[in-house]
Amino acid sequence: MNDIVRQKLDRIEALFPPERLNPCRRRLDQLWHGEMPDRYPFTYMPVTCDYYDAVDDPETRLHKMLDESILHGMFHDDWIPALFPGCRQSTIPNMLGAEEIVLGGDYTSSKIVRQVEDVERLQGPAIRPGSVARQWLDMQRYFLDETDGRIPIHVADMQGPLDASAQLWSYDGLITAAYTDPDAYQRMMALAMKAFVLFWEAQRDLLGDLFVPTHLWGWNWAPPDAGASLSFDALVMVSPGFYEQFARPWLVKIGEGFGGLAIHSCGDFSHMVRSVCETPTVRSINAAQMSVEMLLKAGLDSRILVTTMFDAEQAPSTFRLIREHNLRVDATISGVIPSPNPDDWDAAAWSSIQKKEDAILKAVAGNL
Repeated sequence: MNDIVRQKLDRIEALFPPERLNPCRRRLDQLWHGEMPDRYPFTYMPVTCDYYDAVDDPETRLHKMLDESILHGMFHDDWIPALFPGCRQSTIPNMLGAEEIVLGGDYTSSKIVRQVEDVERLQGPAIRPGSVARQWLDMQRYFLDETDGRIPIHVADMQGPLDASAQLWSYDGLITAAYTDPDAYQRMMALAMKAFVLFWEAQRDLLGDLFVPTHLWGWNWAPPDAGASLSFDALVMVSPGFYEQFARPWLVKIGEGFGGLAIHSCGDFSHMVRSVCETPTVRSINAAQMSVEMLLKAGLDSRILVTTMFDAEQAPSTFRLIREHNLRVDATISGVIPSPNPDDWDAAAWSSIQKKEDAILKAVAGNL
């Protein structure tokens, strides 16, 4: 551990002593287990880097994450300091033999399935030297070594079996094959699920008690028994009928294997909310672009924990709605932290921050 990292960790531990962290963990633990905490937990949107689009070397990533926690130490949210490796959609396809393709900052993979016969030639999943999965594990090991295990580390972003399989084939080809060549479809999904499990368990084994079992989002904390989390962006493009027949069984298998499941999708997946809520083992939904009101109208089950985000100006009305419907919501709130550098904040900025924080703290406590 170098001196700069040590100084940052010392600063974080001073800003987040047990008397601050324990109530935050307790709120989130209660929320995950169906109990209502003393107030709703919330975190402010990170501002030091884009958690998902930025692909950094391990040292740069480490310092960005440490700096973000130091920044949140100045505020009164439920931030729990941890490190998040990042997101590359090529991770699981690469484990199955596809090459990673980087184009304009997007990390995708080569299409190695063009016809049904190609599915039979797919190699089994493995974490090979130089692979994307190995790079994630190397980053996590660097975090461990450089911090002497003084800070938790999240699982890397994980695509679910359907989206990972579509990276290898195409969404059109995969979805069509479910009807026309069900054996090929099921083999693809089985290989992708096996890769998911292999990589998840490799991270959990490496990180041990420091493992944070969620990437939804990379700044959200979840208790050790929260289960697994996965991205299922195809939710916006499949029908409830397709989901029930061809996707749900695989999600149930993953959830049964890990003690629960949290599912993310970008976009508006209103037509799928009810089906996802009714899926056995699903414990949480991560809605990146859906409001609480949209989720309720779509049939959100109040037993399902929701991680979502909204602007500070919407906090009073949104928490009023959450409380009226007895929802379990872990919120990320934007529009509070103006920039990564407090030295740039003038008196007007500080006044604005204080007013927003006061309003949010009243809203999460029900003092509206």
